[in-house]
Amino acid sequence: MDKPHLVYGIATDHTHSREAAQDASSVVMMSTTSDAGIQNVGLFVVADGMVGRNENESAAALAVQTVVSEVTRQVYEPLQANMGDYDVPVRQVLVNAFLAANERLMNAPYGTTAMTAAIVNGSMAYIAHVGDSSAHLITPGGVQQLTTTHHLAHKLVETGEATWEQINKNQVDVTNVLYRTIGKTKALEVDVITAQLDPNSQLLLCTDGLSGWNWERVPKNEIASVMMSSYDLQFACNRLITIAQERDTIDAVTAILVGVDNN
Repeated sequence: MDKPHLVYGIATDHTHSREAAQDASSVVMMSTTSDAGIQNVGLFVVADGMVGRNENESAAALAVQTVVSEVTRQVYEPLQANMGDYDVPVRQVLVNAFLAANERLMNAPYGTTAMTAAIVNGSMAYIAHVGDSSAHLITPGGVQQLTTTHHLAHKLVETGEATWEQINKNQVDVTNVLYRTIGKTKALEVDVITAQLDPNSQLLLCTDGLSGWNWERVPKNEIASVMMSSYDLQFACNRLITIAQERDTIDAVTAILVGVDNN
């Protein structure tokens, strides 16, 4: 029996990007046909990092390139060779890919990056995450953040040491910013979670130019409203970027939306 067909949209904008920061993203889709039916596997990656001598040497671009290369080698090539009959340890593949990206950035003078990546096989999404890029599940009931934001501001709020009001009024020092990024230390901890998709839900991967610290620029209810009024995921992605531009976000904005279609 065929697995659900994957659909997606991807959009990015660097108009409001800080000079020292840049987003990178990638989507790699693969379909295999065997006696078991058609199998769709998608890799979706967003990253927000520091720029090197040129945009092709940015930390975000290098990290995304590394993850794509590792997943292709460890997932797509074996799937193709075995006609889709391949038992992939997806969680470990994602961790290995992030660790490879971390090692590459540790050996390159391009700074650090936040990154979120998802391998979606049928209706199951495996998500790896480090930093303040993020993954969210969008359902008719609203927007649920799936990943932990590795930012000092979020940690202080989660532990009750500060409120968003205090942070937004600069009453609390959050100058350490991200406490976990790729390329910062060899002992990298990678968060890996799973999410189930159905025709009534979508997976949103985005950089902090969209989600921000506290969704103050583009609230979650507005994200949900865009999804309900959009006729496809590409249109929805484009609309999210436009809204972020209209709200004058101070960082680059990248969004990927992933859904499943049983038809």
